[in-house]
Amino acid sequence: MRQLIRIWEEALSISRSRLYRAICYFLLLCATGLAQTTPPAGPLMAVAYYKVKPDHVGDFVGYFKRHIQPVLETLAAQGVVLAWRLDANELHHSAEATHSLWFTLPDYAALDKLAAARQQAEQESLKHKKGEPELIEEMTDPEQHHDQIFRAIAEKRNPVSAGVLPWTVVSKLQVQPGKEDEYESLWRKYQQPLYEKLLAAGTILSFGRYEESLASVEPQWRWIVITAPDSAAGDKIAAAWRAEESTHSAEELFAIRERMRAAIVETSPHDDLLHAVMDSAR
Repeated sequence: MRQLIRIWEEALSISRSRLYRAICYFLLLCATGLAQTTPPAGPLMAVAYYKVKPDHVGDFVGYFKRHIQPVLETLAAQGVVLAWRLDANELHHSAEATHSLWFTLPDYAALDKLAAARQQAEQESLKHKKGEPELIEEMTDPEQHHDQIFRAIAEKRNPVSAGVLPWTVVSKLQVQPGKEDEYESLWRKYQQPLYEKLLAAGTILSFGRYEESLASVEPQWRWIVITAPDSAAGDKIAAAWRAEESTHSAEELFAIRERMRAAIVETSPHDDLLHAVMDSAR
């Protein structure tokens, strides 16, 4: 059962001009009636993806520690950034990101402050003590960089203990047009209750289901993000799923799977397993 696999969330490099164009476009959709719903108020999750060159992984992490982490800690103290995490991808896919920087932001206003802080960090990197400029473009493949901004459809979390570097599974899939309500109903009925039990037991640190707040990919995509304190949680989650499945007859399980299969684009599911390199809780 694929759900058993999908159990595993350099500052955000969106220039002001790109951000303003995106927001203006979204407001235009609302004004013309093309936007179907208005995203609810609440924290945003922003992610910046980087494909780091194999011989520059150490340089990239060092750059982050020297120039980005101090800025993020300052922004966190000001409430501009609620949480952040730098992850390394443990499942390597060709032409995909190797690292991702995650932010939880209170609102869109924080993006402007984050962009200003990023520019400051870039200027500081040019004053590297070795006398050699540190450029993120030299450590990563600029063609593979991209950013996304998400809003939570459902999200619950426990505090991350100091010193814990979480493991994360990010599962994305595309819902069939016209099947949104069916998929949401199935997820809330058959998946969310189990994640809530795992959260209450401390097996996982958080779970959430997200969609893009500013669309950058095809419509109907959903992201499920599960974080855990260690990789051993994967065994516990798999055992919990088996126990849950045992409460259904074979006929019921077949019917549930068929309904879920019909609600999503069959070839769309994709999973990533991430391990935090740094976390704001540490």
